[in-house]
Amino acid sequence: MVKTRARRPNAGNKMLALLQSTYQEDDFYKSAYGGGFNESPVHSDVDEVDSDFDRPEEDDEPISDDENEWKEGRRKAKGYKPSRRSRTEVHTKNNAYMVTGMLGRMVAPNSVDAETQAARLKEAEETEKANVESLRKWVSSN
Repeated sequence: MVKTRARRPNAGNKMLALLQSTYQEDDFYKSAYGGGFNESPVHSDVDEVDSDFDRPEEDDEPISDDENEWKEGRRKAKGYKPSRRSRTEVHTKNNAYMVTGMLGRMVAPNSVDAETQAARLKEAEETEKANVESLRKWVSSN
């Protein structure tokens, strides 16, 4: 796509203008201040350390008793927080609840009424007879 498109006449003009303005600023500072920006001052190689650098700042000013009382008065009273239940206690309680719910929904095996069982056996016997008769008709037709 790029190869087939014609070059735009104003492509890169803003970038060129930006680069030229940067060079003009550099020229200004070089001429105005003697151009010594890349050289470091002689005294910058030596680090200055405060004489009280080893002492903490807390020792600088003594704290009066009034300030200590004011800070203590600002503390908020903590309210009662009930103890949290442990994870194992919650976990065992949830498991017990889940197991009892599942047991209540389960049906014991072979717990069918005798009358219902007899009715199902009778229906199965009738279905078997109907299937055998249908099979005999199908065999005789083929």
